[in-house]
Amino acid sequence: MIPDQYKEKVIKGKSHWIDRDSPVKTFVNAFKKEIGDPKGAKVLDIGCAQGEHTKELSNFEMEATGLDNNPDFIKEAKENYPELRFDVGEIEKLPYEKETFDAVYCINTLFYTDPKKSLPQLEMVLKKGGLAFITLNKQIFDIDKNKVFHSLDVDEALKIFKNCKIISKTYKERTDDSPFKHKHFFYEIILIKNK
Repeated sequence: MIPDQYKEKVIKGKSHWIDRDSPVKTFVNAFKKEIGDPKGAKVLDIGCAQGEHTKELSNFEMEATGLDNNPDFIKEAKENYPELRFDVGEIEKLPYEKETFDAVYCINTLFYTDPKKSLPQLEMVLKKGGLAFITLNKQIFDIDKNKVFHSLDVDEALKIFKNCKIISKTYKERTDDSPFKHKHFFYEIILIKNK
């Protein structure tokens, strides 16, 4: 989990994630391959910020719900996309019933959380046979200060998913200039909840 001072910089900083390439198509293609037609599937976008990816998911005719713990982001998302559902909530205690969603989409968010609390919540809301698309950061590095401010044993964290099978695990790197220059070393992971 990243230290609080870094969380504050991100919350108060420019929404730098808006300008990134979206992995929504990768997620949708995985859903089509592993599950089938995404039309009408219920998907939860956790850490949705201002809702850009939630909207993109809905463009594939998925029933998309966005969730973020920042009420200002959710207010903006509701203003931008009034036709979609957005909720304020914590990933470590999701405000949904068990097995509510056909899919969970959670990118660039889990490093804010304790994986021992957040990962079981993802699994809990996912229906049996459902697909989860997540990113887990092995490391996040503050370039200006030349120091690591987040690290995670990804393989150990994945063991927390007791009822899921890993379909793919793709290593990636990304450098962001805002709200300060930092580099992510992360994995895009696709899991299926066992039936």
